[in-house]
Amino acid sequence: MGRIFIILAAVGLVVVGWAQWIGSESGREGLSTAVFASERSVEAIAKEANVQASEYLGVARCSTLNCHGGPDMAPATDPALREANQTDWSESFRSSYSVWVSQDPHSNAYRTLLGPRSKRIVSALDPEGKRTYEEVLNDRCVSCHATTAPADMSSLALPSEGVGCESCHGPAGGWIRDHVQADWPSMSSKKKAEKGMNHTEDLAVRASLCVSCHVGDPGGDPAREVNHQLLGAGHPRLSFDFYSFQSHLPVHWNQKADRAYRQRPAKDGSGGEARTSNFDASTWAVGQAVAAKAALDQIRTRSTKIDGTSGPWPEFSDFDCYACHHPYQEQPELRGDRQSDPGSYISGQWYFAMTKSLAKWSGRSSLDEAFDQVSFALGSGLRSNPGQVAESCATAIGHIGDMIWCRDLAKDPKSLLRAIADFPVETGSWDQAAQWYWSVIALYQATGVESIPVNRGLTKLREALVFPDGLESPGTFDKKAVASAIDGLSPLLKQLR
Repeated sequence: MGRIFIILAAVGLVVVGWAQWIGSESGREGLSTAVFASERSVEAIAKEANVQASEYLGVARCSTLNCHGGPDMAPATDPALREANQTDWSESFRSSYSVWVSQDPHSNAYRTLLGPRSKRIVSALDPEGKRTYEEVLNDRCVSCHATTAPADMSSLALPSEGVGCESCHGPAGGWIRDHVQADWPSMSSKKKAEKGMNHTEDLAVRASLCVSCHVGDPGGDPAREVNHQLLGAGHPRLSFDFYSFQSHLPVHWNQKADRAYRQRPAKDGSGGEARTSNFDASTWAVGQAVAAKAALDQIRTRSTKIDGTSGPWPEFSDFDCYACHHPYQEQPELRGDRQSDPGSYISGQWYFAMTKSLAKWSGRSSLDEAFDQVSFALGSGLRSNPGQVAESCATAIGHIGDMIWCRDLAKDPKSLLRAIADFPVETGSWDQAAQWYWSVIALYQATGVESIPVNRGLTKLREALVFPDGLESPGTFDKKAVASAIDGLSPLLKQLR
């Protein structure tokens, strides 16, 4: 119970703020607002929709009672999945839609845009009212708050459906008929991808889909970005952690089979994901690398778009928010002890700190140095050279590579946890300290070890990091309390065997 409490408490640090905004803006109306279809065959739906390859069909095509809209779960058909799941069918796919629409914050994503906070944001973005409310939403918000198709694809998905099935699983027009056929489970992930279905069993693919919105993809189609202007208008900061976000989501997939997938050999021999690693450790390690790669690509895209009309340079959301946004008189130490030049810019470390530690531990010195070069290039602030920043980001992205090395590290979560315990956290940085905490939570869970002293140490650290009531920032961040908690916890982690 101690471990479960710690993990659930950890989710509250960052995830709960996002979930509260998504879930409370207009109130969850649950199943009453869902798009339900009568029980029809997939073939009939496909014909009615005039399905074409690469077409987005919307959630109604998934919600029928004989597909994913059932109230009860049915046994998995794949023998390997059935064996992994044993006799508990509560996590199979028959009610995936029902769970999503009634419990998942993504189903409420568009309705969030109709709430009072979103209205204040739109007013701040367009104070003179030169555009309609819908025009502002379509320009700045809908690409992440709904299932949106690339410019060259057609879509039947409605914005009001929120972030629906195809946002993660891919446009169903190319595979909706095929995925109910008997040979579908044995079809290779490569062939499924050719039909438009994303290989979400692969954690790197799954995380990449998440970060396109939760980190940003300003160069994508459609473009997705939360910049300093949007933050200033009132949008919550994007502080994404793949492990914690996935842990917080209501499960609408077969979780036991998902974990067992890591242990199953690839059927198609195509060199797919290595599946011999610990699930929790893999989720954490791969998530760190994917998020870092997305953040680097976002900085690179911003730095290469400077043409006088694409926005300000530098983009302040790429820097450490709390280096500037803190009580000036109450906490003067934040001004001077983290930099040799008080008042200079400090590059954001939320997405880089722990990936940098992974690079060090795995002996990837080139990646470690590449992160330092990105921080150095950004550190000049207003004087930073966009070309130099873009080049340093491209170099770091290349060194992250295909992330196979992250999966290899995840095979030994105890050794990885001991290495993280040795990582020198800059306790004057809330981002670095919080990321260290998240990382310890994930890897501690992965070890399967229960330690009351570790649980107490994690609780102490969490209490030092948690935002004060009513604030969406650390406020009076006590770095001494954080340092004390980390110093007390690190030796306990090293003792775990």
